[in-house]
Amino acid sequence: MKASTISAFKLTLKMTSVMTLVPYLLVAAYGLKLARTGETYYSNPSGRRGDLIPGAIATLYAAGMIYAGGLRLLLFSAILYAIGSVLFVLARREQRKTVFNGMEWLLLGIIIVAAVIGVYGLASGSLSI
Repeated sequence: MKASTISAFKLTLKMTSVMTLVPYLLVAAYGLKLARTGETYYSNPSGRRGDLIPGAIATLYAAGMIYAGGLRLLLFSAILYAIGSVLFVLARREQRKTVFNGMEWLLLGIIIVAAVIGVYGLASGSLSI
């Protein structure tokens, strides 16, 4: 195999790892939020305490893994997430459904800002593939 082929494969593997960790972080943080607020623990309030620690560990783990992956790959991922988000928004509007709530719009804004930084970095040469 050529060196460029191996390099492309390694980049793709790293990108899929980072892109998988972002949703994992969001799910873990949401689980932690639910355990903290007790929002869904009406039938079993005592189960809340047992879910706080795994939620906190999962959130810290995902954040640490994303940090270890590096900003470069996170910015590349943001570009792909932004493109996918545009398609999602178009599809939801076409179906006349609510696109996002307030907090989700904030998260989309963060993704778009990161994507713009990533595109600028690629264009200026400060980020390379």
